[in-house]
Amino acid sequence: MMLIPLMLFNTWQGAGETLKKYPFAYLSGKESREHYLVRQWDGLAMYFEANERLLSTDRVYLLNMKNYAYYLDRAWRADFVFERFWLEKILEYSRTPLNVLDRFKERGITHLLIDEEFINSAHAGLEGQRKELFNAFLFEQTMPLKR
Repeated sequence: MMLIPLMLFNTWQGAGETLKKYPFAYLSGKESREHYLVRQWDGLAMYFEANERLLSTDRVYLLNMKNYAYYLDRAWRADFVFERFWLEKILEYSRTPLNVLDRFKERGITHLLIDEEFINSAHAGLEGQRKELFNAFLFEQTMPLKR
C-alpha cells in the first residue's frame, strides 16, 4: 500500500525536473536537438561548431570542456581527471609559444576547444609563467574560430 504513494511522488519529482528544462518545443518538433541541448549548456555550441567546420582528419584537444566529447564527431584528446595535466606538461617543457605549437603538432592536435573562463580563473586556472606562455601561444600561434 505504501508503494503507490512513493511511486507517485517519484513520478511527480521526475516530471518536475524534466519540465524545468522546457522540453515542449523540442518534443513538438519546433526546436532541433542541438538547439535544445545548447539551451541546457551553451558550451555545447562549440562542439557542434567543431563538427561542422573541422575536417575528418583534424584532431581536437579539449581543455576544461567537461566530458561531453561524445557530441564531438572528430578525433579528440582531453584531460578529464586533472583537466589540464597534459597541457601543464607541454608548458613545463616549452620555452616559447612556437615550442607549445610544436608539441601540439607532435601529438597530432590541430585545434583546441577551451573553456577560457575556467583556464583563466584565479582559483583553478594556470598561474605565473605557464599562464603567460599559454596566453602568448594563443595570441601568437592560434586563430579563434568562434568565441
